[in-house]
Amino acid sequence: MRADVSSAELVKLAANAFLSTRISFINEIANVCELVGADVVDVARGVGLDHRLGSHFLRAGIGFGGSCFPKDVTALKQLAGNSGYQFMLLHAVWEVNELQKRRVVQKAGEAYSGRSAARRSPSSGSRSSRTPTTCAKRRAA
Repeated sequence: MRADVSSAELVKLAANAFLSTRISFINEIANVCELVGADVVDVARGVGLDHRLGSHFLRAGIGFGGSCFPKDVTALKQLAGNSGYQFMLLHAVWEVNELQKRRVVQKAGEAYSGRSAARRSPSSGSRSSRTPTTCAKRRAA
């Protein structure tokens, strides 16, 4: 493919912004799956079977990051904005990504707090802090 410099630059920005959109989309689907009791892995697998879509970048998680995706989403939004166009979809993709990071951190904190509380609670059936673990027993032997 041959393209002028402006088109080539836009190809790169558009490709990375599109992949970022897919990541944000599957994360939104994961959030809906959680609420309705569906399995996001099965949903993503089913969506990926559609030959028009494919399965790439359909893994729910903490969101997109790295050196290219955030930079290119921002650059494309700015390029569009400087040209008089408000790229609302990319604004939403960015917001979804930021929200997803907060959701994952919050869930991790809740899971950790729950485990910590269970370990401290004698009524939880867990070992007392004075009971040596199997690893501690091995080290002592």
